[in-house]
Amino acid sequence: MEYAIPPGQFSRIQPMSEGLLSVKTKRDGLYGFINAAGEWKIPAQYNLSSPFSEGFASVVPAGADLYGYINKTGKLVIEPGYKDTRPFSCGRAIVWIPGDKGWACINTNGKIIFTAESIKAEPTSMPYMFKEGLLEVFQADKDNNFRHGFADTAGRLVIPYQYSNTFYFSDSVAVVTVTKKTGNQNEGDEYHAIIDKKGNTLFTITNNINEVTIFKKGIARFLADGHYGLVNKKGTIRLAPRFDRLPPDYDGGPLWGIIRGKAGDSKDGFLYLLDSNFTETGKLLLYAAGKRITGTEGNFSEGLLAVRQDDLWGYVDTKGKWIIPPQFTEAGQFNEGLAIVSNSEDSVSIIKNPLSSSK
Repeated sequence: MEYAIPPGQFSRIQPMSEGLLSVKTKRDGLYGFINAAGEWKIPAQYNLSSPFSEGFASVVPAGADLYGYINKTGKLVIEPGYKDTRPFSCGRAIVWIPGDKGWACINTNGKIIFTAESIKAEPTSMPYMFKEGLLEVFQADKDNNFRHGFADTAGRLVIPYQYSNTFYFSDSVAVVTVTKKTGNQNEGDEYHAIIDKKGNTLFTITNNINEVTIFKKGIARFLADGHYGLVNKKGTIRLAPRFDRLPPDYDGGPLWGIIRGKAGDSKDGFLYLLDSNFTETGKLLLYAAGKRITGTEGNFSEGLLAVRQDDLWGYVDTKGKWIIPPQFTEAGQFNEGLAIVSNSEDSVSIIKNPLSSSK
């Protein structure tokens, strides 16, 4: 195992984004930005900072208490004036205006394009970010139940407030929950549907299938009769619901699934490892040699999966071999050959992917 950023320098490192890492120094507790080689690109001078998105990062400069945005040279391009911010996407960002004015949508010049009030949205429920050109927004009805809809980047409500729950758009579709009777949240009055960007229902989901998440690569996770499986956008089941756990966001590559209790020759179950065709490539006993697998982080990334054994994290490959033995208190997914790990409560570092460096 090789460190890209050794322990001891930083108390926090945020995931790599657009070639830069937002880091918090142990010396003075300020944030700045470094590259993958650990070189400072933007000095540590912020009380808070976020990863870059579309060339912008939100920051709270030292001595200030409101957020603004900088570009990748460190220039403050949108002056601090917001209580909270979201990442830029589709040339827009959601910000919280001080003075109990609620949230608004700004462009890259800091100009307000629309507000919660202008689209009759609940001002205190701050949306996250645009996905595929649409923003999930919320409105409270007369019974104080939230209804979900979608707005475009110009502030037009293109899909009205009509769903009791929604996921953001991905793969050009969104999973929504339809409640037949306003204000009635009884299970028998709800069903799930897949809609397109015009709000047209492509198909509804059968009653025994629920908890359908976002689609990626045409596949989404679902829950049926207490077990998880995978379904495609036509409603065809691709992976039978037999797992107690599956990753929430399938990305088209290898994945994992957990079956607890009696499974094959184990009374405690297995962590199964599957390829992109959902064929088993390996498995790990959930309990072996006095140690128990207690968690996973995300999905496979760059050929490795972060797995927690008892209280420590390590990484396994798609065959279930420990490539990096458990030794970290926290471990993230690999991105651009790097993963953020924690060696103690206040010390984080970055390791290199040994699979990449061995090529």
